Amino acid sequence: MKYFLVLFCLFAVPAAFSEENPSGNYEVDNQRINVPAPEGFVNIIGTPQGKKFAAGFSQNSEVLAFFVPEKADIDKMSLESGIKRYMMLKVARHLQLRARMPLLQFIELQKSIKSFAAKDNAFVIYETPRAIATMKLFTDAPLPYVSVGATVLIPQMPITLQVRSSLEGENDKEWVTVAVKNWIEGITKGNPWTR
Repeated sequence: MKYFLVLFCLFAVPAAFSEENPSGNYEVDNQRINVPAPEGFVNIIGTPQGKKFAAGFSQNSEVLAFFVPEKADIDKMSLESGIKRYMMLKVARHLQLRARMPLLQFIELQKSIKSFAAKDNAFVIYETPRAIATMKLFTDAPLPYVSVGATVLIPQMPITLQVRSSLEGENDKEWVTVAVKNWIEGITKGNPWTR
């Protein structure tokens, strides 16, 4: 749990951002970032229910998007009774943490994330020079779940992703792993590094 807290604190002034447009572009502090909706998911951040869900995760970070499965009945969802699967896009609240980050600084951040993950019974499931994703299983929770936290360095700033699924079997762990990997790859392609 501590490494999720570290991620949220690292990525903790509210962000000036615009609502998602259909192309998946977001504007944060006059910086445009492109984050495609995960396949089969829809962003509900503009709905009353989506805003309520996001409020539970916005202490140290600004939730830009809250994705749920396209066929989900959002009126019947609640965080207390569990949402089978959801995905979130977040940025830091602190302005200094929403600025461009040199690659060497990001590499140090990756080391810190690995260290906190190891202390918190979590493990790295995906890593590139500009992204890291860690998984933790919450098997003792009243409704067991698996959660993946990812930090991705794009040219504009570091962003945080969270992918969560109820934990009913091995296929749920596989789903979050594939979902976060595909999402990171889509974000990386949508925000290319130029020289």
